Amino acid sequence: MNDCMTFPDTVEEFMEQYKVVDTEHIHTNGSEFVPIFRMKQWFKHLPSAQPEIVTCEDCKYWDTTWESTEEGYHYCWVNDSFEESDFWCKNGERKGKNDALN
Repeated sequence: MNDCMTFPDTVEEFMEQYKVVDTEHIHTNGSEFVPIFRMKQWFKHLPSAQPEIVTCEDCKYWDTTWESTEEGYHYCWVNDSFEESDFWCKNGERKGKNDALN
């Protein structure tokens, strides 16, 4: 048996689909609950939960003022080393308007 979890378009539809209702009024007066593990599944499936891949060229720590020994390499302040221009690391942060390194 292969089960594949599908996600509706909105969190409201998701909560409606996976809610638990205290119909016997044992713990509440009939409140609806969504288990925490279900809400974690919802958050994990969102595109924003995926890590953003930032190449060195787009990273705010990428410094073009340092001379490199070979073309295509630039200094990375996070890794404290010269990196390829198309390299990426988990510490990369996308440049903002106020980042003055480059």
